Order: sequence, then structure tokens, then C-alpha cells
Amino acid sequence: MIEIVVIVILLGLLIAVFMSSIPPKQENLPEYHFERTPKRAVAKDGTNKPANHGELRP
Repeated sequence: MIEIVVIVILLGLLIAVFMSSIPPKQENLPEYHFERTPKRAVAKDGTNKPANHGELRP
């Protein structure tokens, strides 16, 4: 009975080492397509300053 338990434990360790040595397949992972972040809002006169909300710009 003890021999069976030892064999099962050793077999489990062997399978764990074997599975960890194989890298996971990259082709089965879902592909994530990251879009570029949207550009900052540009003021109407072409400058890159953010518009002051509620204030009149000169």
C-alpha cells in the first residue's frame, strides 16, 4: 500500500516537471490587438495647450 502511494507521488512529480519544462504554445493564446491611445485634444488655434473650460482664451 505504501509502495503505491510513493509511486503515485513520484509519477505526479515527474509529470509536473515534464509539464513545466515545456513552454506553453503561443499560437493557442488569444490575440490582443491594442489600439493606440487617442491623441490629446488640440486647441482650435493649433497649439497643443489644453483648452481652459469655462474661460475665454485670448
